[in-house]
Amino acid sequence: MPKVASRIKHKHEKPHGSAKPCWVEVRFPESYGQGTNFLHGRHNSNRLKITYFNNKIDGAFMAKVWFGPDAEGPPGYAHGGSIAAVLDEAMGLAVWSKGFRAVSARIEIDYKLLLPLKTTAIVKMWVHRSKGRKVVAKGRVMNTDGTIYSEARGLFISIDPARFGILSEKMDQAEQRKQFRNKKEPD
Repeated sequence: MPKVASRIKHKHEKPHGSAKPCWVEVRFPESYGQGTNFLHGRHNSNRLKITYFNNKIDGAFMAKVWFGPDAEGPPGYAHGGSIAAVLDEAMGLAVWSKGFRAVSARIEIDYKLLLPLKTTAIVKMWVHRSKGRKVVAKGRVMNTDGTIYSEARGLFISIDPARFGILSEKMDQAEQRKQFRNKKEPD
């Protein structure tokens, strides 16, 4: 049973802007299929609010997530399923950001502490390793002082990019723009 993190001071703001000066916000479309994205497509939700970032210094993929009252599980705390959904999406986006067109096959989560509602948590995720079609990602949900609420490990399987339709096209276009900007001649 996870310990309660009530002894920790929490910020109760909703995520917006950079968490640190070296973090650059990454924007994703609210919809790239038949409906609105399950987690980050509804900005007026009282459940979850997510903002993703790239760290300019070390290239890490990060997020700020606000767990609102509608994400409640145990009284006063975030539902484990809401934390799992955030980790699934965040690790998946980290996998995609490294060029793998993959979907989750298995996710394992260790819940360390209960996460109080109205908390803005930091999520850090990264690709741990890849071999063939298999990609292993890891992620962590923590508060601003580094106290860990949850840790996860996910197995993602690369599939044919054509199965992703417009999302794959948008990601490829974004990658091409990024490569173009990085190859510009110095003034």
